[in-house]
Amino acid sequence: MTWHSNSDGGGILGRNERPLRTEDLNLFTEQLASLTASGVPLAPALAELSHELRGGRLGALLERVWSDVEGGTSLEEALGRQGDAIPPLYSSLVRVGERTGNLPAVLQQLSQFGQRYLWLRYRLQVAMAYPVVLLAALLLFLGGFVPHVMGQFEELYASFGRDLPLLSAGVLGFGRGLWRWGLPAGGCLAALSVIQFLLLRSSIWSSRLLLPWERLKLAAPLFGPVYQTVLSARFFRALSLMLAHGAPIAESLHLAGLATGSAYFSQAARQAAAAVMQGEGVSDALRATGVLRRTHCWILQQGERNGKFPIMLARLADTCDQEAERLEKSSLSLVGPGMVAVCGLLVGVAVIACFVPVLQFAGIING
Repeated sequence: MTWHSNSDGGGILGRNERPLRTEDLNLFTEQLASLTASGVPLAPALAELSHELRGGRLGALLERVWSDVEGGTSLEEALGRQGDAIPPLYSSLVRVGERTGNLPAVLQQLSQFGQRYLWLRYRLQVAMAYPVVLLAALLLFLGGFVPHVMGQFEELYASFGRDLPLLSAGVLGFGRGLWRWGLPAGGCLAALSVIQFLLLRSSIWSSRLLLPWERLKLAAPLFGPVYQTVLSARFFRALSLMLAHGAPIAESLHLAGLATGSAYFSQAARQAAAAVMQGEGVSDALRATGVLRRTHCWILQQGERNGKFPIMLARLADTCDQEAERLEKSSLSLVGPGMVAVCGLLVGVAVIACFVPVLQFAGIING
């Protein structure tokens, strides 16, 4: 789950704040769910939370929400006044909880939703962190240390009118090329990451410009299947939450797409919502988008036919969570050992290339 809003507006008060961090929003949800479940009235519960979590963006937001609720505003309206700081899925579920008198249960489910997302994100970050750090260290070694050492040998050999051995010359050329072109390429990647970060907070252009990037990530080897499974789990769980509490199907599809944080899934969800509004079945509309697996669409179709659609969605979300964990262990976990092997091979070649000029230098002097 990613709490991003793609709405154009800035809330009732015109605010256009960046979304709260998922960790902050989940902390707020957990605390509020516990207080409301214990029977504490909403306004005193918000007052206690604003006092306990004061400071930072979350504390300031809680004070504004508490002030509005204390003045007679509903929680839904108070959250809506925070603009993009609160995601639309969150506000919509709170509205459903207030209108059905089941707000504590809705908040509890939102809390569980956030915890699952944070857990999956942590696992993916851990799986990818080691290979990234290892690769960065290797590039620094090959692009910095090796050219410095081999450059001195090149000057020494040139003073005797000789060229470096072929292996050493090749490693030197690779290291210099890495230093010359790798640094600008790394800068470009960093700039693209910053641009993507900003576009994710752009309500107008993000979905249009990020679609190619999303498709690239979904098609990537090893990472792509895990990413697609994680997005499917977020979509199924968000849609299940909305429908289980009686939200309209078209709105639920749209908000579930936004909850994935993926421009690709969001676009497909909007297309499915439009098809449903024209009388098409939910499973058929989702199948037509091509964003979900055929098997998942078939399971949803069975749930739609026997009246257990929200239950099927929740079960599919659990299945996708388990599958994402399995894929992370079976595929991404191989990236670390694979990177170690590749890095060891490259370092070994570089070390040998550094020793070859030393071993051959005695023959050059005697010759």
